[in-house]
Amino acid sequence: MKNLRIILILILFIPLQKVNAQHGDMGLSVSVNYNLTTDAKLFLQPKASDPILAYLHTPLEDIWGFSVNLRYAIFDEIFIGINTGYIKETFSTADFGIAGPTILEIVSAEEGFEIIPVEFDVFYLFPFSNNDFKFYIGAGAGAYFGNHIRNFSDVSSETIEQPFSVGVHVLTGIEYMIFDNISARFEMKFRDPEIEMKNRYTKLEFEYEGRNYRINNEIFHSKVNIDGTIFQLGIAFHI
Repeated sequence: MKNLRIILILILFIPLQKVNAQHGDMGLSVSVNYNLTTDAKLFLQPKASDPILAYLHTPLEDIWGFSVNLRYAIFDEIFIGINTGYIKETFSTADFGIAGPTILEIVSAEEGFEIIPVEFDVFYLFPFSNNDFKFYIGAGAGAYFGNHIRNFSDVSSETIEQPFSVGVHVLTGIEYMIFDNISARFEMKFRDPEIEMKNRYTKLEFEYEGRNYRINNEIFHSKVNIDGTIFQLGIAFHI
């Protein structure tokens, strides 16, 4: 996070007079975006010794989220950006097993994940862009922070350890200037990060339908792979 703050400060203090008239005389923009991620995978036993169990996953589709993007033009056709956002997806399962006093009890549970990406981009503005429409491509790298979501009865999980997850991405987009200082953006992004998480339960004993239960394993591992295409629609404000 310290490096992120340093880069952000450097971007903000680039002399404005060096900025190309990509958006008139304005080179700095901030956008708020609504995102759709087409696919993701949630692995519930990624550390299993059996490779089949380790590969078993729940496919998830049509995951909505939001993001905020800061961009700054540094040359005639080159601009840089910082993007961050929030992605969350959960689903219900009716076959989660917990060990009771004498039997294995099957209960309903909520599974899922939440991810916060922090991405750095470099963009190239195509020469055939005009005052109304801007066409661009880009590429970059990102850091990804996540939490596993699991809730059943009055028990929930918390992520206690996460290796630093990084990934690269490419994108393409089009921007339409609605007014001199407001534009609409449509963007497609392709990325494939994997976020591994080490989790534990907030409590190990609980009551369910009049019976007392104890969870056998305090620590469990999970992994999220966001391998779908991201479609992004946003409004940008040019300063």
